[in-house]
Amino acid sequence: MSEHNSATFRLSIPADDYRKFYQGSVSEVITRTLDGTTIRFPASLLREFVSHEGIHGLFQITWDSQHKLKSLRQLQRDQTLKPVQNMTGAPSACVVFQAIRLCP
Repeated sequence: MSEHNSATFRLSIPADDYRKFYQGSVSEVITRTLDGTTIRFPASLLREFVSHEGIHGLFQITWDSQHKLKSLRQLQRDQTLKPVQNMTGAPSACVVFQAIRLCP
């Protein structure tokens, strides 16, 4: 029996920025959970949550004791949030929104 871990986080990624994933310039998302932990996962996991406005909401990701993804689900859909100008430690190639980085 494997132990499952989960994290809850908010995302607000405008549609124009998520399109960078489809163009091949973004491969992963790095964000902070509600408890302040930084997590990263493949941007491809968000495909099913893309709307015309982008990806906005409260999400929960679950993984097993070997860090294998078990599930990603949207708990709540939010309104669009505005981008921030800078995030400490964000590589210059990353697109930053709130505490979210979209990186190559």
